[in-house]
Order: sequence, then structure tokens, then C-alpha cells
Amino acid sequence: MITERQAAAAPEAIDEYVFPQIDRVKIAVSRDTLPDKDNLLEQKRQFLAGEISEPHFTYCKNKQIWYDEGEIILLDLKHELIVTRDLPELIRMEYLYAINEKIARIRMLREIQLAEKDGRTEYLAKRFDAYSRYIYGAPDPEIFANVMGVLQSNLAASNIVATPQLEAAHARLQALIVTHATLEIPDTITPFPGEASEQSEEVLVDAAELKKIFEDALGEVGLASSWKVEVDKTGTRGNIAVNSSVKKIRLPNSEQLALRIGSKKLTKQKIAGLIEHEIKTHAVRQYNGSRSGLKLLGSGLRNYIEGEEGLASYREQQETKTDDYNGFSLYFAAGLAKGLDGGGPRAFADVHKILTDYYFVKEKGKSEKAAADAAWNVCLRIFAGTTGTVPGMIFAKDITYRKGNIATWHMMNDTNSEQFDLTMSLLDYGKFDPTSERQRQVVAYVKRSITEADLIALDKN
Repeated sequence: MITERQAAAAPEAIDEYVFPQIDRVKIAVSRDTLPDKDNLLEQKRQFLAGEISEPHFTYCKNKQIWYDEGEIILLDLKHELIVTRDLPELIRMEYLYAINEKIARIRMLREIQLAEKDGRTEYLAKRFDAYSRYIYGAPDPEIFANVMGVLQSNLAASNIVATPQLEAAHARLQALIVTHATLEIPDTITPFPGEASEQSEEVLVDAAELKKIFEDALGEVGLASSWKVEVDKTGTRGNIAVNSSVKKIRLPNSEQLALRIGSKKLTKQKIAGLIEHEIKTHAVRQYNGSRSGLKLLGSGLRNYIEGEEGLASYREQQETKTDDYNGFSLYFAAGLAKGLDGGGPRAFADVHKILTDYYFVKEKGKSEKAAADAAWNVCLRIFAGTTGTVPGMIFAKDITYRKGNIATWHMMNDTNSEQFDLTMSLLDYGKFDPTSERQRQVVAYVKRSITEADLIALDKN
């Protein structure tokens, strides 16, 4: 359990002077890549009703945001770190990496803003996509081949009820697989080592009850006074998310919880996994990092998200049990948008059509509406920040889930590695990627810079 005494025992950080400067710049990526509320709701209604052939998202709410101030602050700090050598070299370089990533986030968001102002949709979407790739990477053909292999196995194992709609959806997915040249799972990605378990518990669809469960979990780890749990009032949120910068956990409302299908349904087992994921990993790592010997570990080292999401989902899988790596549908959607299946780049509508078939077959044709809604939620995440109309232009953040989860499972299974014991001792020290050798070195260096007396004081709490 985290206690208030830990904060008092924490040593002075290496970056005590530098961190407040980078921390001044707040970037709301989740907020600014979300389309305008009214536009989003209307586009969804019209698209799912078949009134329009493709949605077109707008971001008028971003027009008045002044991104320049944050970029100026970061560029000044970057110059200062280049010309001065007050920090240890390893830490100085980590700050330069973090600053470059933060500048890229600002410039990515500015492309959304510019697209609303001058209408150069395709040109600015390509620039947005380029910044997204710099920050989060691009879908990997090998991981996409793994995804397609999983899809092929699932289709072969599915018992199709002989209805025309279901048979047609199944046939379209089979045809999609045939066009993909590489179905064999690459040697670098081992078959998933876990196994699925049946979840026959009662499904929770009451957002107020879910909020109470999360608040109790925050209390268990000593974070109830500093974190808040909020239920979405707009009706547009389909996922559960943690925002460590504002210390909030955001939940879907009851209607969205009721729309969840298949493995997305919230049982007690699933909720226990989410608490491991969102609170005991994301929230605890943020708390520990902010009170560590390097304050940057509270906001995150560069591209920490891949390893942190991999670790969080690994821990979630220990509770829920599963037979596949995390993030299948998100990676599937991103790969389809980029045309990694050989079908060419796709926009929102074409990816949505394929995902609707996938969810419809997965749930054995129970509800076309639920399948279309689940596909909408996934596509919205992949095409966030874009109009949804330019093929291949995506927001790549959500590809990190599967890539990070694969890397984490490999790390956890490699118990003979010389680095294994050290890595396990570092896992919750802050927000960093434990699968990255460089970032492990940074954290190990910071831990060694703390005196033994300080460590003993922290351990006693």
C-alpha cells in the first residue's frame, strides 16, 4: 500500500530543477484527437443508419487552442540542455528524447487544427500520420501476419449457424485472408502461452457500481485522495482509460457498458483484471515515478507507453486468462487501414465494414447492431484526429498495445536472462518501458543514485 509517509521519505530528484520546466507544457492528446461532440454523435447516427456512406469528423473545438506557447517552452529547454551539461549524460539524453516526443505531439495536434482552418484535408492528414508514426511507430507486417493467423484459426474453429447473413460475413473474412500473402506466424512471435477461461458470471452494466469498485481499489493502494473516477456524460466513450497527468480514471456510461459484446463484457473477473491494469500498474507507476529519484518517471520516458501497456495488459491477463495477445481488434483495424493485407489503404468506412463482419461472426450473429457499434468504437480510436475520409491515415497510439504485450510475455518467459531479476525489481519504479534495455539502464542508474538509508525508509512503508 502507498502511504503519505512515502512522499516524505523520498529523496531529492536528479532533475529537481529541470522537470518543472517540461511539466509546464500540458498536452491533451486524448481530448484534442476526439472529434467535436455534436458532430461525432450525428455522424455515428447517420452512418450506422445507412444515411451516409462514410463519416466525416470535424474538430472545430481545436481552432482556438494556442499550441505555440508549449512548443516555445520546450524548444528553449531543449537548447538549454544542449549547451549546458548540468545533468548526468544518461539523464540529459533522456530529457532530450522526451522533449522531442512532446514537441512532436504538439505538432501532430496542430495538423488537426490547421486542417479545420484551411481545409487541406489530405495533405495535413499525411503530416498528422507522419508525426503519429514518429511517436508511436507504424503497424509491423510481422505482427499483422500474426493477427491474420489468429483470425484464420478463429474462423476455422467457429461453428457457423446457417443463416445467409452470417455465412456471407464469414465468406468475406475468409476471402480477406486469402489475399494476405503471409499467414504463417513469424518465428519472432511465439504462440500465445496462456489459455482462455470461461466467464459465465453476471455481467456488470451499471456505471455507478463500476465507479464504486474502482474507487475502492484506489483506496486499497492509498490513492483515493489524489485520484478521481469519472463516468462519461457524453455517451461517446466506449473504453476505460487512465489519465495520469490529471489523475483521473474515465469510465463508459451504463449504455456503453451494455453495448459491450463478447470478451468486452464486464464480469467480476474482467473487472479484477482492469484494476490490475489501470490502478495497480498505470496509477501506481505514476505515483512511484513522481516520487522517485527522477521526476520524469512520473510523466514517462520517451515512448514508455508501449512497455507500460504491455505490462498492464500482461497483469490483466493473469486475472482474466486469455488465449491471445492483447489488442487484436485495434491492430487488425490499423493494419487494414494501412493496407497490410494487400488490399490497399482504407478509410474509416471500409475498415468498419470488415470489423463489423468480424464482430458479427465472433458473436455468431447475435446482433448486427452490436457488431456495428463495436466496430465503430475500434475505428474511432484508429482514425482519431483525422476526418476518417483519407485512406491509410491513422492515429497509431493503439498499435502499441499488442506490440508491447508480445514483448512483455517474451520478457516474462525469459527467466534465464541475466537481466531478468533486475528487470523484475524495477517494474513499478515509474513510467518506463521495461522491455527497453536503455530505459532499464536509466531506471537502474536512478535507483543506484538513491542512498541505502532512503531505500530502507521507503521499504519500511
